[in-house]
Order: sequence, then structure tokens, then C-alpha cells
Amino acid sequence: MDWNDNLTILNYRLPRLYRSENTALRVANMAQFNSMLFNTSGAPIDMWFNILDYARKGPNWKLVIDLLEIITSSNELGAEDEVLCSILENFKRNQFSVTSPKLTIGSVPPLEEEKRLEKLMGNKSTLLPINFLERGIHRARAVVRILTPKGIGTGFLIDQNFIVTNNHVIRNREEALKSKVEFNYQETVENLHAPVEEISFNPDAGFYTSTDHHKTEDLDFTVVKIKDNPNIKYGALSFSNKPVNKEDFVNIIQHPAGGFKQIALYHNVVTSVGDRVIQYLTDTLPGSSGSPVFNSSWEVVAIHHAGGKLLDPESNQYVFRNEGINGLRLKEIIDALQLT
Repeated sequence: MDWNDNLTILNYRLPRLYRSENTALRVANMAQFNSMLFNTSGAPIDMWFNILDYARKGPNWKLVIDLLEIITSSNELGAEDEVLCSILENFKRNQFSVTSPKLTIGSVPPLEEEKRLEKLMGNKSTLLPINFLERGIHRARAVVRILTPKGIGTGFLIDQNFIVTNNHVIRNREEALKSKVEFNYQETVENLHAPVEEISFNPDAGFYTSTDHHKTEDLDFTVVKIKDNPNIKYGALSFSNKPVNKEDFVNIIQHPAGGFKQIALYHNVVTSVGDRVIQYLTDTLPGSSGSPVFNSSWEVVAIHHAGGKLLDPESNQYVFRNEGINGLRLKEIIDALQLT
């Protein structure tokens, strides 16, 4: 069956009600959808487009109708949604226009909410003060590229001239002695190479890695002193004192694939939070390991360390996500180490 305006409105409306992959799959499975035939990764609006695109291919809109009957049932989030109920009736009567570009459809009531020209499009506002960008540029100065004998990673500068990264980037003091950090490995506003400053590590002045003690061995982090006093020039990042929550937005400044410094700003939703890790949809690549994961106040809430098919800490099911070590755990440990 052809895509139509009803499906377009559903594609914008359903992500507001069922934002996470788990909740979307739950209602899709209740409708007897074959989840092997559509992709549920990515942003909520993309996930729902894939689900609806799968559903429209069923005979006589049966799959769409089955889905909407579940979503508008008494125990579901769409139970009192008049727009969804009207769209369901449209599909049952097969009364809608395929080619009409209008956003009003069939017998959908002209709710005041739908008639507004300006509105928030999700459960949380994505509006930010314009100084958010300037503050991000300032924090990015403390994000570094790490060159090791076995590859390239990312790290960031904290107080007392310590670099934080992953244990799998720098595993021990010997590797630290053979590695260097690069500040400003990035492009300027003119798309030119910025002047890079290279500094060596000084593990003899301070070093700790997660595998040094059995209580921290699963946290995949390393803290190591570097030479000189780059805090004066590049500042220092700080860990947040507040826990990150599911559906918060997070941004990652990183060196993906070992290249120029970049920032991931799209699809940045936290999908799961555990005591050890948080998971999110923010994009990364090899080389991003050790990157700071920021909240909207540019405080570090995690250190990125893995991505792919991972165990969800809340559902204990395998999902396709990116993952960082929870910053609250790391802050507690690093503060207790008193490395200076």
C-alpha cells in the first residue's frame, strides 16, 4: 500500500509516545510484527519510519490497523489520543488521500494542539541558549588525541594536568611512557590545520589504571599525569555531580578514526543507565575510545569506551548501542585516588 498523509502524521506522533527501542518493539511485537524485517536502531523518528514502512506493506492496511488498535487500547499511551483514534478509523474505512500534501486528514478533529505553528516536537525540549555552542568550543580545548605504539585514541584533560582515557587505550605505565597527547588536532574555521601542540606523559608523577585493582578492573579507565602545565592554556574538564537519566541528551567530542576533532550532536539520546555504564545513540568510531560524554551543561557524565551489540544494563537484552563508563563511578574513584 502507498505511503500517505496518515502515515506521515503517525511517523511524527508515535516517537513522542514510544521513544525507546524497547517500548516500540513491545507494541510492534504485540501486533505480531516480524521485527527481523525492520531496523529499530537510530533516532526515534527513523525507527518509527522503518516500522510504519514495514506495516504499510501488509494487505489492506491490516498491520497498521493492528498496531493502532494496540496503541489506542486502554492500557497504552495512545488510549486518549483523539488524533490516533481518528487515524485508526480512517484506515478501517480506507478513507484518506494518498497524494494530498495537507496535514489535516479525513475526520481528524482540528485540535488546537495540532493547529499551532510552533511547538515542542518531543517529550523534552531541544532548545538551548546560544552560549551552549561557545561553551562547547571552550570545553573542546581540553579534548586530546592520544598516540600510542598500538594505535590512536581520545582522552581529556582534568585538574592537576591529568589525562583521562580508557584502559584499552593506555594499559600500563610502560605504554604511557611511549605515548603522547596532541592538543588542537583539528581544523580552523577556514578549514585549515590548527597548530598542534604535542606533550608527553609523565606516569612517574601520577598514574592509575582500572586493572590495578580488582574493584575497578571492569571500569576501563586510565588516569595519567602529563608534562608541563597545559591546564593554564587548555583548562580542565570536570565530572558532573548529578546522575544522567534515560532520555537525557549527551554530546561527545572525539577523534573518530583517529582524525580531526569532531563533535556528535545528532541522535544523542541516553537509552539506558546502569551503575557501571550508560548507553546512548550518539555516533562514534574506532579512535573515539576515551572521549568525554557531556551533558547539556558540558559536564562529563561518562567516558566512551565501546559500541555495537551490547548488553542493556536495564533489560539484560542485547542491543545495538554505544556505551560509556558512568562518570559518577569514575569521579568517586578518581577523587579518592588523590593522585597529586
